[in-house]
Amino acid sequence: MTDNSPLISYIRPRHRRLIGIACGAALCLALPATAFASSTAKSSAHHDGIATHPAAEISGTILSLGTSSMVIQDRSGFWRTIVLSTTTTYSEGPMKVAPVASASNLAVGLSVDVGGTVDLNHTSLDATSVKIRLASVTGVVTSVTATAVVVSQSHSSTAATIDINPQTVVFSHANVVPVSTVVVGSFVEGFGVTQPDSSLLALYLGVDPNHRSFDHDSDFGFTLPNRYGPHHFHGKPMHR
Repeated sequence: MTDNSPLISYIRPRHRRLIGIACGAALCLALPATAFASSTAKSSAHHDGIATHPAAEISGTILSLGTSSMVIQDRSGFWRTIVLSTTTTYSEGPMKVAPVASASNLAVGLSVDVGGTVDLNHTSLDATSVKIRLASVTGVVTSVTATAVVVSQSHSSTAATIDINPQTVVFSHANVVPVSTVVVGSFVEGFGVTQPDSSLLALYLGVDPNHRSFDHDSDFGFTLPNRYGPHHFHGKPMHR
């Protein structure tokens, strides 16, 4: 019988080396795969953390209104879709109104500040709050008609026109007053929407015959009737 011991003693160390090399290669391949999987999980978790409704704010002018959304143009010219819901809150300043402002106060041409969260589509904003920012014009009345009040302004040599209609809410320092209170020589401050011809379509018009200006921090401590945006614009079309 042939003695194979030398061959056996040679083969076994070789197998041990081959097994060691194979295990080392498998470990080298496994480690990057494990690291990649771990990195992917962290990246996904990090991504999910960012994508889960980050808070955002945006300001702009309303271009169009839908039943549960609106499109606004921001200050950079981009169009943004704002998603409105039953939990979205509304305000309109600087005066307080009753009933409180709602989606009914929104109208094309109004400027708004919107707070909320970025929608999961990464392009829309789900609104939690909408503040309507009214443009204003102040001055001393130089002429009055049933549809317009012309005022001189201290900061400009050009007269300004404030458009009014039966829906304009006229008020003094303490309460609502009739439009007949607005006379030549009165000080007025109109709040509303700037029109294409640069006139102001007044939603609210403050008036004082004694030339007292309105301090927004105190004079609007009382509550005005809500003028309800879409129903106001019978006298003149909104800016589109």
